[in-house]
Amino acid sequence: MAIDSIDVTAGGIRIRASPLAQSASCPACEGLSWRIHSRYDRTLADASIGNRPSRLVLRVRRFLCPSVG
Repeated sequence: MAIDSIDVTAGGIRIRASPLAQSASCPACEGLSWRIHSRYDRTLADASIGNRPSRLVLRVRRFLCPSVG
C-alpha cells in the first residue's frame, strides 16, 4: 500500500491509501490478471490518533478473471 494523502481537520484524521500491486490472482482459477474491472473506495473506522477520530480510506480494485472471455 502507498499513502496517497493524510488530511487533518477539526473533525479528525483521514488517511487515503492505494495498492502498489499491478496484478492479482483470481480466487477461483488462480490465473494472474492485469486487467482492471473497476475501482472503489472502502472506508475503515480506526482508533483515535492524538484524541481525534481517524478513518482509513482504501482505494481498491477489481480485476477481470483471465479465464473469462
